[in-house]
Amino acid sequence: MIKNLPEFEDIVNPYAIRFDKRYLPKQISKKNGVSRFLFVRNPYNRLISGYVDKLLAPNPIYWKAIGVPAIRNTRQKPDLKSIQCGHDLQFHEYVEYVIKAMDPKQKGAKVDGHFDRMTTLCKPCGVNYEFVGKMESFAEDSLELARRLKLSNQTINLLEAEGGRLSWLDAVKDTAHQPFDKKFRKDYIHCISFYEALNRSWKKMQIRGIIGRQNFPLKESQENTLTEEQFVRLAVEARDKSTSEERKQLQREHFLQMYSKVSKPEFEMIRRIYEADFRLFEYDDKPEILFGDKKIK
Repeated sequence: MIKNLPEFEDIVNPYAIRFDKRYLPKQISKKNGVSRFLFVRNPYNRLISGYVDKLLAPNPIYWKAIGVPAIRNTRQKPDLKSIQCGHDLQFHEYVEYVIKAMDPKQKGAKVDGHFDRMTTLCKPCGVNYEFVGKMESFAEDSLELARRLKLSNQTINLLEAEGGRLSWLDAVKDTAHQPFDKKFRKDYIHCISFYEALNRSWKKMQIRGIIGRQNFPLKESQENTLTEEQFVRLAVEARDKSTSEERKQLQREHFLQMYSKVSKPEFEMIRRIYEADFRLFEYDDKPEILFGDKKIK
């Protein structure tokens, strides 16, 4: 967009292109050729990421699309609110639903792009990707991609110097926006309170390792005076009060806690479902963090 579309040609910082605005598809000139690139993610992390971003967060679109059918397919005697809203799907139920959806013999569960195989979605054996990056090394890989795309020296120097900060700040703004999004709030308010939406967004940032252990610092009586900008500032302050090691440890603890209710047969099914992704993108299908000290029952 920065290289090819006039309205973005003066932008140096890619994060200045707003995430909360809908952009219409536009034809980009092919006179300089086309670059095809792909970013992949460890399937175990990808399952958590999809759940946290689309189902734990106040995202009524995916509560309906995934939460409702998943609860219907996995939960014994769900209450009416859960069936109508899909707001309280648990991670182990999500994993169970993913396993059912990815089995062609199962009925009533549908495959969604947020958990389908990367090898199916992106067809790396049929598309000649010139660059494959990994979310686990996004800072380094995105910088290398920027160089290969021949973005301006200003942009590359900015990303090299401040890419890490710009990335987490963008993630904070994105997460903080969800509870305040007018379309989201109009729908989610029938299922959870605004205060719970704020707390869920806060927990999402903790699970992702963006902020530390600090509990959401406001009381429910203060919710109506909170602005989106103030929520961002609270998250930035919470990050500043934590160290990188503390955030990594918290992220690890959430990872283990979320997978603690997944059974050994379900782990085997995950390994089988994403076998091609593990193998092709060189991920360990039996990582030490899950299959080492942890007793999978």
